[in-house]
Parts: sequence; structure tokens; C-alpha cells
Amino acid sequence: MARSTPKRRPERDDDAGKPDLIDLVGKARDGDEPAFEALFALCSGRILNFIHASSGRDEDVSRDLLQETFLKVHSKLRGLRDQARFESWLYAIASNCCRDHLRKKRLEPVSDTNLVERTADRKIQAGRDGKIGDSETMEAVRRTVLKMPEKLRQVFLLKKMEERTYDEIAELLGCSVRTAKYRMERSWDLLLKELNRKGIRIPERAGD
Repeated sequence: MARSTPKRRPERDDDAGKPDLIDLVGKARDGDEPAFEALFALCSGRILNFIHASSGRDEDVSRDLLQETFLKVHSKLRGLRDQARFESWLYAIASNCCRDHLRKKRLEPVSDTNLVERTADRKIQAGRDGKIGDSETMEAVRRTVLKMPEKLRQVFLLKKMEERTYDEIAELLGCSVRTAKYRMERSWDLLLKELNRKGIRIPERAGD
């Protein structure tokens, strides 16, 4: 049974005037290079964040992986039959590039000093002052997220970094909404356990 089309995200003020993604994909697939360049400009920022947070590598390596991702997109785009599935296809390519890089180099994801700012929920509080910037909290969240199994980490990053809906996450990762929610629950449980172990208070669940 075909998965239902995910709900559109509410439009934001900064979305006004942006080119239509599906229209750009169609033109780029037909060989329109300016359209492909516009597609890169539209998507590269969040894909770079996803790559950087997923692998934890430095900015130069992350940018190299971004270029590798879009080179593969460029070479394979003519084979994409369903333009509406471009985003999920793009994230899959980015994820595979990260995985291949880490495997070839025999690397593990490493600590990223900016990861917490991208992923930590604002409800997380540290000690009495409730500041997310507490160094112990930042380090605990950073290490826990980077040690999560890849599938849990991806859902966590998409939910907290990009504020995606579960419908969108399921579409991007090729899983069911139920599975996306389960993985978010598991990732939050791992984070909660680690922060509690360090005596860091979280006033309420923030998995949703």
C-alpha cells in the first residue's frame, strides 16, 4: 500500500518568494543547469547541517561530503521518476555518503561543538538556573546524541534540528510514522537516561 503524502509544513515568512522545489527538480532532471544550481542553493544549507551533525566531522569534511552528495544527485537525477520524492532521495544519498566516509576511514562520529545549538530542545534545563548553555549539559547532550545508533540519531536530528513533522520524517527516511515516533521515543529515552545519570533536570518529556 502506498504511503500517504505527508502534510505540507506551515509556510513561514522566510519561505515567501522561494522557488518551487518540485518545479526545480523537474527542470534540473531535464538538464537545466541553472535550475540545478537553484536546487543546490535551496537545499544545500539543511543538507550540510544534516551531514555535519550526523557525522560530527569538521566543516571542511562536511562540505566535501556535501559536494559528493550533490555530484551523485546530479549524475543520478535523470533516473528519479517521482519528483515528489526528491527530498527523501536526497537525504538517503547524504546519509549514504556519511556512512561510506566513516566506514572507509574507520571513523566514529565525533563531538561537534555546535551540535547542541542545532539539536537540543529548549525545555532541557541544567541545575537551578535552567540554562541550556551549561557546559555539563552541552557536553552530555552532545556525546549522547553522537553515540546514538544511526537510525535514532537521524530522527532526533530531523525532529530537533529541522523541526520536521513525523509525517515528513517518515517520508524522508522511508519508514512509517509509527516507526519514526518509536525511534524518537527511544532517542529521547537514551538522552533522558544520560542526563539523569549526570543529575541534569528535565522538567517534562520533549520527545514530541
